[in-house]
Amino acid sequence: MSKATVSSKGQITIPRRFRERMSLTDQRQVEMEQLDDGAVIIRPIRSIMHLAGQIKINKPLLSVTEERKIAQQAMAQRHKRKGQK
Repeated sequence: MSKATVSSKGQITIPRRFRERMSLTDQRQVEMEQLDDGAVIIRPIRSIMHLAGQIKINKPLLSVTEERKIAQQAMAQRHKRKGQK
C-alpha cells in the first residue's frame, strides 16, 4: 500500500508505480469515482489520440489519386445499376 499527503492546495502526487502502470504522463486526464465505502477509484481517460499507432494495417495505404479512381469506379457502377432498373 502506498501513502500520499494532501497539499495545502488539495493536491496529491500519484506514486510513480501507479503512474507507470496506468500510462499517466504529463497533462493526461483521469476520472475519479468515490465508492460507498469512501474508497476512490482513479481511471485514466482514454482519448482517440491515445489510440494512435495501435491499429495495424496489413496492406499499404492508397494514394489520394488511387482512392479517387476507386471511388469514381464505384459511383459509375452504382449509376449503371440504377439505369438498369
